[in-house]
Amino acid sequence: MLGSPFYDGVIGAYHVAGIIPFFSAGNGGPGCSEVYSPADRDVIAVGSTTPTDHLSEFSSAGPSVDSTFKPDLSAPGSDIVSASNEADDAYKSRSGTSMASPCAAGVAGILLTYDPTLTYNQVLSALRSGAERDKLQSSGRNCYGLRDSVFPNFSFGYGRVNALKSAQIIVDGNMETK
Repeated sequence: MLGSPFYDGVIGAYHVAGIIPFFSAGNGGPGCSEVYSPADRDVIAVGSTTPTDHLSEFSSAGPSVDSTFKPDLSAPGSDIVSASNEADDAYKSRSGTSMASPCAAGVAGILLTYDPTLTYNQVLSALRSGAERDKLQSSGRNCYGLRDSVFPNFSFGYGRVNALKSAQIIVDGNMETK
């Protein structure tokens, strides 16, 4: 559902507890204003990219219903090999923003391993500042006059997560807090 406040209490509790909330942007693409709740709230919303650095066609684009800039980032989410519930040793190729969001959360985990005192805003800033933009391939998607080749945008957000660049920002202390 778009614009639902259902998770607001939980998200607020996450922030109070120091938990950094990541949510999948949703698979409502290729249209605009399709970022689903709770990704349209005060969380890090993650869209999906393909193995060739294109935007996954299914990846939801923003802005959110309250004009918040979403998604925040993108991460690999198409054709991801994942464990399957079919057997203890089974794997399947899956696609969706539900595959992309854990990738971005994993990068945040790396940053927090280096410095466990990082706040939500510091992690978000490092992920945004370290995001890969140059290799991303424009799909031509244009949401509300903002092309997906200009960053940030409503399709890729600030770009595809880049663990090395984001970690370097933390190590060097070059982050901006918003």
